[in-house]
Amino acid sequence: MIVLEPCQKTITAEGVAAIVSNRILRFGWRPRRISSDSESRVSGSVMQKLCESLGAIATPSSPHHQQANAVERAVQTVQKVLQVMSLDSKSHWDSRIIPAVELAMNSSPSTVTGQRPFDLVFISHPTIVHAVFDADEHLGVGSFPERLSAAKERLREACHHTEAARREQKRRYDSRRAHPPLIVPGM
Repeated sequence: MIVLEPCQKTITAEGVAAIVSNRILRFGWRPRRISSDSESRVSGSVMQKLCESLGAIATPSSPHHQQANAVERAVQTVQKVLQVMSLDSKSHWDSRIIPAVELAMNSSPSTVTGQRPFDLVFISHPTIVHAVFDADEHLGVGSFPERLSAAKERLREACHHTEAARREQKRRYDSRRAHPPLIVPGM
């Protein structure tokens, strides 16, 4: 399951721990494992202490093999989808596009397991996209049906771009790998 939260580049390890507390722990979730990239803010002593207090295992990704780990691929997918969806307008990206991308990625089946993160965590996935509504600003869309329609369109677009980014990553990865030799039984 991916959890996205806009923050500044200068965020500290304590700030990351506060986001984990706000977005995960306050809902009563107790992760068994926290996977992160190998940056010191998310793999340092503060996060180690957080993991210890939760009884979770911290699993930072390898800094030397970025294409082969799921965390780095997810980060690249999020970045690509955010770039594509922000082409028209950079305004409201944090309140409109981030929730749509998070929802799309958690609603998309994994290429490895074939399961959606929502299905694994909640036994179901949302069909109505209330999570992508922004109560303060609707960009001229006033009624609930119009807002629902706009939210569904953002989710559809985010799902489309997420799948396209994943296909492109797989194509690039596969293009650098040699095909295994054909093994014929009995030879």
